[in-house]
Amino acid sequence: LETYDNVRRASVLAMAAGAAVLVPASPAAAASPVFVEVYANQAYWPVKTGLSVVDTYTSSYLVYGRCRSGYGCIKVYERLINSSYAAITYNWSWGSQIYLNPQRRGYAWNLKARIVTHEGAHARGVYWHNPYCTTVMYGRVTCPNGSWPPWKFNYTEIAQLRRY
Repeated sequence: LETYDNVRRASVLAMAAGAAVLVPASPAAAASPVFVEVYANQAYWPVKTGLSVVDTYTSSYLVYGRCRSGYGCIKVYERLINSSYAAITYNWSWGSQIYLNPQRRGYAWNLKARIVTHEGAHARGVYWHNPYCTTVMYGRVTCPNGSWPPWKFNYTEIAQLRRY
């Protein structure tokens, strides 16, 4: 914070002298790691691909390896769950568990990556589904017209991810 104040003071002096200076609106928060333990078979599930999409919007960064006390944690498993679900996420005080349904292994690689992205967003604070098939947070694997949900987030979803 002290460094930010010094930069702001220097900017005011430079602007008074007629120089153009860009100053951040607030001090940059240091990004913190979120550890990811992957127990799902990555030959079938594009876990890193799907979670990397979520990671680009958060104020943290993913580290693949054992979860550590005091940091965010996501554990990804492949487990039989309700057959109508492709995956499900549980959020706990210590972090999140993502369960990927092995009955969906046969889905196309890009569709499975979208599923992982969707669940990763739940793990990073987007706790709702989009009622319209306009983002990856749509609550179904396919849209009413049979297409896949777009592999993107809307403004509200991005704003929520940035909080994490």
